[in-house]
Amino acid sequence: MPTVFTHAVSALALGTAVLPARAGSRTWCLGVLCSAVPDLDVLTFAFGVGYSDMLGHRGLSHSLPFALALSTPIATCGFRAFK
Repeated sequence: MPTVFTHAVSALALGTAVLPARAGSRTWCLGVLCSAVPDLDVLTFAFGVGYSDMLGHRGLSHSLPFALALSTPIATCGFRAFK
């Protein structure tokens, strides 16, 4: 079963395969953090959100629009010096 840790390992493995060898620690840290963020949706259970709700586990936070909405400001702010 995937966990926040296996998502991080997957991000590291994928990054190793596609990123250049000179990729800095900022790239690796942000990649790992972005891969773990969608699993924070389990916190919604404490607020009464059901598993199958749109905001529940594997709902909105596991979608491509969410990935785009998360990665755009991360890439813009996290790598501003590289413009």
